[in-house]
Amino acid sequence: MRVVGAAAGGLWCATGFPPTAWWAAAFLGIFLLVLSSGETLGSACVAGASFGVAFWATLLGWLTAYLGIVPWAALSLFMAAWTLLATVTAAWVVARMRSPLFRAASWSVVFVLWESLSSRVPWGGFSWGRLAVSQVGGPFTGLASWLGAPAVSLLVAFLGSLPAMVVQVTGGCRLRAPVRLGLSGLRRSNPHRLRLGLCWGAVALLGALPAWGTLAPTSGELRVAAVQGNAQAGLFTNVTPGSILSDQLRASQAVVTRRFNVMVWPENSVNLDLSESPSAQRRLRAFVSKMGRPLVFGSLRTDSRGRLFNTIVVLTPAQARRGAPFSEWQRLDKRHLVPFGEYLPARRLWDAIVPGLAGLLPRDFSPGSGDGVLRAAGVRAGILVCFEVTDDDLAAGAIGAGAQVFLAPSNNSDFGRTQESAQQLQSARLQAVTTGRWVVNVSTVASSGLVSSDGGVTHRLQDFRPGAFVASVPLRETRSPAALLGPLWEASTLGCGWGLLLGSALTGLGEWVTRRRSERSQRRGAAYRAGTRSAR
Repeated sequence: MRVVGAAAGGLWCATGFPPTAWWAAAFLGIFLLVLSSGETLGSACVAGASFGVAFWATLLGWLTAYLGIVPWAALSLFMAAWTLLATVTAAWVVARMRSPLFRAASWSVVFVLWESLSSRVPWGGFSWGRLAVSQVGGPFTGLASWLGAPAVSLLVAFLGSLPAMVVQVTGGCRLRAPVRLGLSGLRRSNPHRLRLGLCWGAVALLGALPAWGTLAPTSGELRVAAVQGNAQAGLFTNVTPGSILSDQLRASQAVVTRRFNVMVWPENSVNLDLSESPSAQRRLRAFVSKMGRPLVFGSLRTDSRGRLFNTIVVLTPAQARRGAPFSEWQRLDKRHLVPFGEYLPARRLWDAIVPGLAGLLPRDFSPGSGDGVLRAAGVRAGILVCFEVTDDDLAAGAIGAGAQVFLAPSNNSDFGRTQESAQQLQSARLQAVTTGRWVVNVSTVASSGLVSSDGGVTHRLQDFRPGAFVASVPLRETRSPAALLGPLWEASTLGCGWGLLLGSALTGLGEWVTRRRSERSQRRGAAYRAGTRSAR
C-alpha cells in the first residue's frame, strides 16, 4: 500500500506540469508521499523510491523522442535517487518530533534542501521538475516575485505535508484529523483558534500576493518581432546545409515590413558554423541591411582553438551595410550546457559503459562566459538559451548586469510533438514572475510566445507551424524583491536544512552513546551480581 500510495502521489505531482498543469495536484502528491512514508526509515525509503520513479518517469517521457528508452530510464532513476534521498533524510529529521507543525516545517525544509542541490550538482544540475514550477498559474505564483522560487517550493511542501503529519501524530488512519485541524479555528471553544486563524490567514495572504511585476514601474518599451520558422533543427536531423536559415528568412517575410525595433530568431536558427560559412554571412548581411533593424539569432561557431560553441549573435544594420566580418558581430555563448545533450561528461568512462552513446555526441560543445546580457536596439537584453531558462542563478546574474528584458531562444526540434517545449515555457513563466521581466520565448517549432511579468502568455504562435508576431514589450530596470531577498531566503533555508541534518546526526549519536553506556552498565551489573552469588 505504501508503494501504491507513493506512486499515486508521484503521478499526481506530475500532473502539476504540462500537459495538464493542475497546480493543486502538487499538494495532493506531497500529501500522499508523506502519508506513505510512515514512521520508519524503511517505509520512507520505499515511499521515496516509488514516488520518485513515478514522478520522474512520467514528467520526462519526452526524452524518449530524443535519445530513446535507456537514457530516459537512466535520468529518471538518477533523479528518483535524489527524491529518495530527500524523503529518507526528511523522515529521519522529523522522527523525534511530535508537533505536526514542526514536523511539517522541518520535513519541508529538508526536502527543498535536496531540490536546490539537485538543481546545481552534478554538472550544473538539472533544475527541471521543481515544485515551484508546478504553481505557475496558481494562487501562489506571485510569492515567487517576492521571495523567489525556493520559497514557493517550501510552501507547497509544507501545505502538502502538514495534513499528513497530523494523521501520523494523531494515530494512523484517522483521516478526519486534517479536516478537524482546518475547522478548529472556527470553533469558539477552541483555545488555539487565534493561532490557527492566524496560520490560515497567512496562507490566504500569501495566495493573494500580486506579482511584483504588476506593481513595479517600467522604463520604456521595446517593439519585438519574434519568428518561428518551424525548421527541423534538431541535433540529429540530417538536413541540407542552409535550409534552416531559409525557413527562418521565409517566415520573417510576414512581419518584416511592420514597425518594430529588433527581430529575434530561435536557438540554432542558423544551424551552420558561421565562422566557416561566408555564404551564410552574406545572406544574413543582405537580409539585415534590407530590413534596417538588428537581428538576434542562434548559431554555431568555432574559435581559434577549435572549440565549438552554441552562440547567440546580434547583427546590426550598420555592420551589415559595411560588410563587417563575423568576428566583429556581438555574440554570447551558451553557458549552462546540457550534459549528455550538448556534451558528454567523463567521455572515456561512458564510452566504455555505453559505446553507442559517445557516437551520438561525437563532439562536445564548450561553455561560454560573460554576464548573460547583449545590447540590441539600445536595450540590455538578458539571454537564456533553451534549458538555461530554468537556471535561477543565470537569470539573477543577468539582472545584476542590468537586463531590462529576457530573450529565451530555444530549439525543441529533437523532442517532436511531446510536452517538453510546454514544460520549458512553464519554467519561462516562473522566471518572468521571479525577475519581474517580460520574456520573449521563441522556439524553432513550438511554445513560442510572449510571457508577461505576471506569468501570463500572450501572442502565442501555433505549434509546428511557421509564424511570427510583433509585440510591445515593457522594460524594467528596478530589481524585484526576489532578486534582493531570494538568495538570502534560499541561503537561510539551506542553512536550516543542514542544521536540522547536523542536529539529528548529533542527537542520534548521543542516543547511541547513551544506549551503549547503559548496555555496558547493565552487563557490568549482571557480572557483579553473578560474581557475588558465586562467592556466597
